[in-house]
Amino acid sequence: MRIRHDTVFVSSLLFTVVFFSMAPTIVEMTLLTRYRQEQNLGFASLAIILIGLVVTWLGFVNRARWTWFAMFVIVWVWFFPCVILPYFIYPRAGPWTWAELASEAWKSPGVGRSAVEEFLIFSLMLIALVLPIKSFFGGRKKPGSVGRTG
Repeated sequence: MRIRHDTVFVSSLLFTVVFFSMAPTIVEMTLLTRYRQEQNLGFASLAIILIGLVVTWLGFVNRARWTWFAMFVIVWVWFFPCVILPYFIYPRAGPWTWAELASEAWKSPGVGRSAVEEFLIFSLMLIALVLPIKSFFGGRKKPGSVGRTG
């Protein structure tokens, strides 16, 4: 098996790192919570992470176009509304600037650090989604069609 070092490969590595970095927190949330609704959300999130890993490594690296759309749905329909959007709808204790948020994240664990981690994860997911667009939707030639006329 030959490993390709192109944008799709880099993107799939980014998605893999992101999914594996989220898993321990979600497992902890799922196992330690007393509330059934949070447990259900945790199990659903673990299922989405597993689906994302399977899609990434079985279809995404083979440039199946539907897998890009599946990853788009994971980023924009699951992660953004569940994790990022609440920071804009329900602002935490006071309006923080980016500098204050970074300072708070550096000092100690808490809301500031989790916010920075989640925004970093979202940024990596966006990079991983945008990076291979040309490979999926660009005008690529079919194998063996080079040099043929008609």
